[in-house]
Amino acid sequence: MARPTHTEPTVRQRIILELVARRVSAGEPSPSLPEMAEAAGFSSNGAVRYAAVSLEALGLLARTDAVDRFYVLTVSGWEKIGLVPPEDAPRPAVSPERVIANAVHEAMAAGEALPDRVVAAALEVAAA
Repeated sequence: MARPTHTEPTVRQRIILELVARRVSAGEPSPSLPEMAEAAGFSSNGAVRYAAVSLEALGLLARTDAVDRFYVLTVSGWEKIGLVPPEDAPRPAVSPERVIANAVHEAMAAGEALPDRVVAAALEVAAA
């Protein structure tokens, strides 16, 4: 899975989230990659696939079990675009790797001493 290089969705990623929300709210199937690419202004399916994988890594989008290409918004995804999530919205599991990766990213962005932050993240993972 791609590691997000940011903590907020980009403008194009937000368009993807809103498109998925509209389709799912209307009881329609999730949009395909070409539909997402067209809506968000991507020139290729590969670019929109990368954006979708990045949204998954941020915990805002998840794939359904039924068909690999179909995406649904997680609880965090619904909240990110300012909507109330449905009862059955998935809650993404936070892996230990993601906790550590986020802590390292935040430490670098804040200019903090990395070892202390890494130790704190490791302790958080151990306590979970």
